[in-house]
Amino acid sequence: MIYGKCLQAKCIESGLHLIVDRSKLLLGQGTAFLSRAISKKVLFQVTLMLLILPAAYAAGSSQIQNNKKHPPDSHQKQIKVVATTYPLYLLTKNIVADAPNVVVDLVVNSYAGCPHDYHLTPKDVIKIKSADLLIINGLGLDNNMADKIADKGAVVDTSSGFKTLERGEKEHKSPHGHHDEHKHDEHKHDEHKHEEHGHHEHANQHLFASPRRYANLIDPIVNKIVTFDSLNSHIYLKNSKAYKVALFKLADDFSKLMSKLNNPKVISQFTAFEYLAHDTGFVVIATVQEHPGEAPSAARILKIIQQAKENGVAAIIAEPQFGDRYVRTISQQTGIPVIQMDPVASGPEAADLTYYEQMMRKNMERLQKALRDGQE
Repeated sequence: MIYGKCLQAKCIESGLHLIVDRSKLLLGQGTAFLSRAISKKVLFQVTLMLLILPAAYAAGSSQIQNNKKHPPDSHQKQIKVVATTYPLYLLTKNIVADAPNVVVDLVVNSYAGCPHDYHLTPKDVIKIKSADLLIINGLGLDNNMADKIADKGAVVDTSSGFKTLERGEKEHKSPHGHHDEHKHDEHKHDEHKHEEHGHHEHANQHLFASPRRYANLIDPIVNKIVTFDSLNSHIYLKNSKAYKVALFKLADDFSKLMSKLNNPKVISQFTAFEYLAHDTGFVVIATVQEHPGEAPSAARILKIIQQAKENGVAAIIAEPQFGDRYVRTISQQTGIPVIQMDPVASGPEAADLTYYEQMMRKNMERLQKALRDGQE
């Protein structure tokens, strides 16, 4: 019995040795075959490279010579556009969207509000001097910034040639209907041009606070930037056309809304919304402060309270960039509600390209609610 088991074990051991020996033999043969295959492959690759390299060298030399004859277009260099104010910054960003070689920067801090009394810092001056193109509001708001740039031909005064209102000027012949006088053709913005008021210190500088006037500021920027980058002019023209359509649509919606209200009379904290009022149909009976930081006298406050009562004013407009102490006083004395409307004089630098439209539509909603609830 024991002998049988030993014999069986030896047979198994012999079988295992045989399997191992056969495996080694097969492995050796496979390695040799693989080695021969790899050698053939390497030889083929080396031969191929020897054939290709001379041709590649010749092609490379030809390309170098071609580049010397036809250097890259100089317009492909990066163009730095600097806007002095936030509204112009947003406008320019919309115009150059998707252009590969344009950088847009802002001078006045995006949350500084209107730059009436803004003082340039050394960093601002460096930014302006390094600009290829400087976009300014004009009308005395930021003209001093244009003095800092070396090339005066690189300055775009967006308000130049456009109709302006003097601060506190009333052009309303009637609460409604006059907005039809401003029917637009996006290709004929020149119809809005005429001689400016002779003295910038009296001109209302807030053209940007009316979508219709804001849209008309596009062409001066586009006309200038295409001279710096003609290669991408199709991008600028396409963007500007689309943005003008959106802004004119916004202006028309505002006008239609105002035409449906029976009492569009308001008091405004500042003069920022006089263009919007003129273009869309609501009426500014009085302005509390002509400039931020200028406190109205007690006599002025009393006069405005009297005007509000006599004219049946429906709302008092305040701006979120500034304190509303004085308008609150008038509200308490008259019972007229205060609403916040943003002229988009400031905002986040990383804002969506539709930020202006978003803010203006919020203004529209707030004004509609206030004037609807305050109807006589």
